[in-house]
Amino acid sequence: MTPIAFRLLMSLPLCLCVATAADAAEQCFQHKNDTTNALMMLDLPDGDGDVIGVETGAVNDVKEGYATSWDSTITGKRKGNRLDVKVEITIEGDKQVEKQTWRIENGAIVTDRNHYEPTDCEAAENSSFDNVPEHASEDISRGHCEEKE
Repeated sequence: MTPIAFRLLMSLPLCLCVATAADAAEQCFQHKNDTTNALMMLDLPDGDGDVIGVETGAVNDVKEGYATSWDSTITGKRKGNRLDVKVEITIEGDKQVEKQTWRIENGAIVTDRNHYEPTDCEAAENSSFDNVPEHASEDISRGHCEEKE
């Protein structure tokens, strides 16, 4: 084997490792409690790199008489276990943009507001929003609350 061929062969694993570290895989995370259910789907690299994703969520607080839902787009960067993200939240026709710093702890995502546990993407999508009231999908120009709420 020539020295050039040997160097190319030896550099192949290094190239493969660099390409793999930059790859992102879709991962799902869920936050669920008595009133809130949210599903976050992120293209999250194994190492440092770009983060992109979406979040959908709903609140149904029967005790307080409040129900709503939201959608978010997420973009940002991962550096180690830190995620610096821009979250564009659309809730009842209102769009809010926030810059946040999240952490990855034991496989979970810890945001400024909630703790999202890893979950199976397909199973979470099929069962995430069973607590949304029927009227929440109606015309949102009046909000998601009934007149009596």
